[in-house]
Amino acid sequence: MIQRRVWLLTIAVSFVVASGLHYLLFEEGLPTWATLSLAGTLLMGAGTGILVGRDRWPDIQSAILAWWERRPQPA
Repeated sequence: MIQRRVWLLTIAVSFVVASGLHYLLFEEGLPTWATLSLAGTLLMGAGTGILVGRDRWPDIQSAILAWWERRPQPA
């Protein structure tokens, strides 16, 4: 059952990408759904980057503090 869902998702995404490429290459502009999906993907990527940076911030902060106080970094 799970394998069928993965294949169905793969085929559906392939058709959506092919349709978007068709509009990009053979029409005058991208349709609204393609523009919104690109904007959403960029926003999700930015959010993921912020979350990863926020997760690493205490390590960066302790490294800067250790450099400023000229003491060995904690392991």
